[in-house]
Amino acid sequence: MRATLTATRPQAVGALLRYFRDLDTAEEAYQDACLRALDAWPRNGPPRDPAAWLIFVGRNSTLDRVRRDSKLNALPDGAALSDLNDAESAVADRLDGYFHFHGARGAFLLQAGQPAEARHAFGRAIALARTPAQAAHIRAHLDRIATDAS
Repeated sequence: MRATLTATRPQAVGALLRYFRDLDTAEEAYQDACLRALDAWPRNGPPRDPAAWLIFVGRNSTLDRVRRDSKLNALPDGAALSDLNDAESAVADRLDGYFHFHGARGAFLLQAGQPAEARHAFGRAIALARTPAQAAHIRAHLDRIATDAS
């Protein structure tokens, strides 16, 4: 058995290295597979292709270990998870910026004599308004477009 494990080592470690792209991980996978071989082969007999068996078992046991370890990572404390105020304010500030952009764009298009495009820009600004006062201000511009068109 020792001769078989020694003879298959270069092929198995090479295949595991290609799979994991890390020499330490490949070596650990091979060592784990050898330990399992020392346990299983005396009971079941050696496999037909020992190198393939070692690669298969080493890869699967290492993947299982990585999955198990990733589940053991501690979650951040509750205060860190529930602190969404910073994220909300950043998004709100961005949306507020878009509100002002579309409002200014609508005013510019209105002055440029393009009421249809201005109406569309003002409609977007209303959709992005954060307060009823902002929406009312933009609706006043839309009302002015409607009265000018009549």
